Amino acid sequence: YKYSNSMKPMGENSNYMCYAYQMKKEYEEAIKWCKNAIELGNDDALFQLGTSFYKINDFNNSIIWFKESFNKINNFSAANNIGYIYKEKLKKYNKAKEWYEMAIQGEDMESFHNISRLYHHNLNDDLKASAYSIALINNKFTKSSVLNTLQNTWNIPNETIQKGYDLQLNSDEFPIKYKGNLGLK
Repeated sequence: YKYSNSMKPMGENSNYMCYAYQMKKEYEEAIKWCKNAIELGNDDALFQLGTSFYKINDFNNSIIWFKESFNKINNFSAANNIGYIYKEKLKKYNKAKEWYEMAIQGEDMESFHNISRLYHHNLNDDLKASAYSIALINNKFTKSSVLNTLQNTWNIPNETIQKGYDLQLNSDEFPIKYKGNLGLK
């Protein structure tokens, strides 16, 4: 790719180099190649640049580039990553919620999982935690794994889980819905 790029610089080649340096954990070099790819018009490198900054714990720059990726090419994974940074690294839970909700509109399954964890662990709202988890049934997880997490790991009462089920069925907040029988006792 370096040789090819020396002959005729192309955004795609530079983006591949960015990714290759990420795999080698040489993030400063990856950042240079990502920026070159972006200058050459490769929008996929926006996400890669956000990832490179994340890997060196530069969360502010990571957020900037993930936002660019989300805004420019509707990359819902980038919105999920922003939510993750706000939740896990910056402890700004309302900002995390805002970004997870944007990613959910693009039906990013990881965001459903992440926002459910956010509601349970940080926002203390097991009703919404249940609703988002239930929406994942047959999309990312099995019914038994979701119910096991809600009932046994998180110790959410069946009554709350049932209300969460009803919420995800009847609210526009959930673009994906589980309509099957939960079989709660």
